[in-house]
Amino acid sequence: MVTIFNHARKALYCALMACAPLAAAGPVYAQDAVPVSDHSVSAPVHVVSAQASQTAVTIYPDNLALITESRRVSLPKGSSTIAFEGVSDLIIPQSMVLREFTGLTLERNFDYDLLSKTSLFENAVGEFVTLTRFDEASGAVVDQSAEIISARRDTGVVMRVDGQIETLSCSGLTERVSFGAAREGLSAKPVMSVQVHADAAGEQEVVISYLTSGLGWKADYRADLKGVMADKPAGTREATLLAWLTLSNRTAKDYADVPLAIIAGELNRERDTRAVTPPKPVLQGQCYPIGSTKTGMRTQHGYGGAKVANRMMMAPQLVMEGMTSSYAMSDEIIVTSRKQKVASEEKISDYKLYRVPGRVSVKPYQTKQIAFLNEASVQMRQYFQAKVYGFTNTSRPVPMVLSYDLNNDREEGLARSLPAGAFRIFDTRANGQAIFLGESQIDNLAVDEDAEMIISQSFNVMMKSSTDTLGRSAVHSFFNAMGETAVVKLVNEDEDIRGKRKLSSSAERDPDEIVPTWWIDVPPQSSAELSYKKR
Repeated sequence: MVTIFNHARKALYCALMACAPLAAAGPVYAQDAVPVSDHSVSAPVHVVSAQASQTAVTIYPDNLALITESRRVSLPKGSSTIAFEGVSDLIIPQSMVLREFTGLTLERNFDYDLLSKTSLFENAVGEFVTLTRFDEASGAVVDQSAEIISARRDTGVVMRVDGQIETLSCSGLTERVSFGAAREGLSAKPVMSVQVHADAAGEQEVVISYLTSGLGWKADYRADLKGVMADKPAGTREATLLAWLTLSNRTAKDYADVPLAIIAGELNRERDTRAVTPPKPVLQGQCYPIGSTKTGMRTQHGYGGAKVANRMMMAPQLVMEGMTSSYAMSDEIIVTSRKQKVASEEKISDYKLYRVPGRVSVKPYQTKQIAFLNEASVQMRQYFQAKVYGFTNTSRPVPMVLSYDLNNDREEGLARSLPAGAFRIFDTRANGQAIFLGESQIDNLAVDEDAEMIISQSFNVMMKSSTDTLGRSAVHSFFNAMGETAVVKLVNEDEDIRGKRKLSSSAERDPDEIVPTWWIDVPPQSSAELSYKKR
């Protein structure tokens, strides 16, 4: 028995699920399926695969994942339809492939007419249900037989009760509708059905593979600065680096105890390769006036019951059960232990694959973090940078930009491929407490590509620029108010002076940069200058 209360949405969902129990694990024939002989097939047999025996998940950039499921099905000889229940509700149907199957694949369908109060009413038109009304004033409870005449999403539910035409939820009483059974074909889970033709009857281990939206990942880095490294260039500090793969599941599917891999890199996707967005059926109708042919009351039904306001009584919205009801759009964050083994890195074509050790469970609408880097000693260089164009003047000193560079070289650096993500930097105060300095986004970086993080404008390191009247020479003055040496990086982005022979300067240019770049050490509580001119 499926029971619907117009004032208790959550209770409704539980009742619906009780009415339509999930199919048992493993392959079964539908109840009305008739075994067929080896010689003739009167009608396609409906075979249900309720769940996968094994599932593997590979998550790509751009909110995309590849799901691979192994399922055991028992098929008759000839044509039949396999209903794969429990696939992702954000599946990309055209991407599905049936593998390891002995026979022919004829047709595929993605069915998202899920069991809900809306679908129950829509599929019960012409049938009789039990209408129970409760009068809170008198305490009377009345059960009546009602025929569903119409169930439209724009006009609501219309019923015939004792020969009279009525609209659901317009009596002013608390109402309950009970269905004898749900129509066959309504499933509590999304279903991907495939019509196949088998050469012989028997059990088969088949594999389905498909793409889905709703599963994503991003990288999050945390660097905690430690002491200054005296044997390194000025501004170099040691740091501990911890990096996480932050996974997000925005589907209604529970991925429990699955092997998981993460793909990093730029992935090209076409606009039409997106998940099917199922319609959200809503039954909403206007009731007849109460008390007058001109005026009445308006009733707004919330999840906790009826709320009376203003003039006209309205039927409640009957919203399809799904994400909001079963999981209340929760955003649970699970962080794995630092003591576990971190994800291992593999190279796949032009991508990087991070394989998570062991098995992982990611619940619906859950965020989970898994460590993939845990380095106790990396080199980070603090510097202050400015970019100018050509020969410029500033009337007064302007702040330079505080930046950090992570050494990712093969010789003495981290030497790791780093997926794009947010990089956060922390320092330690004199009292031992951690302090957040700032964050920056980094792109996908290969080994030998250093990660540059732009943090904030500096209060302590300033720059002033001046040029001659002909615009052929410039002087940049740097002022350091800190108690330690400030490393300054100046970049001139004028394309006309990119040739090394076009400028003469008071300091050596960075030989590894095509764009004119200089590194200047400014002593504590002091200043320094850089001058250059065209040849």
